[in-house]
Amino acid sequence: MDAATWSEWIAFFRRHTGFNLAYYRTGIVQRRLQTWMVRKNIPDLTTLMARIANHPEWWPDLIAYLTVDVSQFFRNRPVFTFLQEHFLRPWPAGRLCRILSLGCGRGQEVYSLALLCTRTLGNVVDWRIVGMDIDPWNLHQAAQGVYTARETAQLSAAEMAAMMIPLPNGTGYRIRAELRDRVDFVRGDLFALPFQPCSADLVLCRNVLIFVEPEYHATILTSIGTIVRPGGWCVLGSVERIPETVQSIWQPVSTVHHVYQHVRG
Repeated sequence: MDAATWSEWIAFFRRHTGFNLAYYRTGIVQRRLQTWMVRKNIPDLTTLMARIANHPEWWPDLIAYLTVDVSQFFRNRPVFTFLQEHFLRPWPAGRLCRILSLGCGRGQEVYSLALLCTRTLGNVVDWRIVGMDIDPWNLHQAAQGVYTARETAQLSAAEMAAMMIPLPNGTGYRIRAELRDRVDFVRGDLFALPFQPCSADLVLCRNVLIFVEPEYHATILTSIGTIVRPGGWCVLGSVERIPETVQSIWQPVSTVHHVYQHVRG
């Protein structure tokens, strides 16, 4: 893909979706786009821009394919154990606990957190969880809270009983209403976070920065710092790090689990 046509595509995509692909790792995006184009028998970007105008129904599928959608319930369980023991259990009774999951995909991380909050905080603490994603199809699926047997395979029998209700005819499972009622899902991306300052106590942004050009990591983490209250926590993925330029506002709580505390810089 030549640079001029790629720049034209970036601008075209942003006009139609509001999503700026220029922030994301070019090699990853281009490989995924080329795979999607092969599926549609589209030879080049110029043809794609011409043909998608006549196929607006392609946009949701294309957005889903170009954005990250890899998740599972209790992914990297030791992180959840650490949060349960060191963040949730010490939480003061009667104080609202607000949690955000950025890049929430189809909601598995959100509902894992919801079960964790139910088990740990009970009725002593009011809590809310919000999941954010760029893909509207993901958000619709997350709000429905319906998953296949394969998607729930890593859950224990006790977790299944606490989280899920079997659907008729063995077609899958749905998250229990008492958990769905405590969560919300909103559309947004890391470069335009739709949240008020100091509106979160804990933010999970795991395995998202790895798809963003490194030069923008500090910008994103500075933005997250505005929505996390001082003293609040941020959790990154296992291969993600706090850039040196923002280490003054994010100090490590656990380098093993990649948990950081927001301090005033």
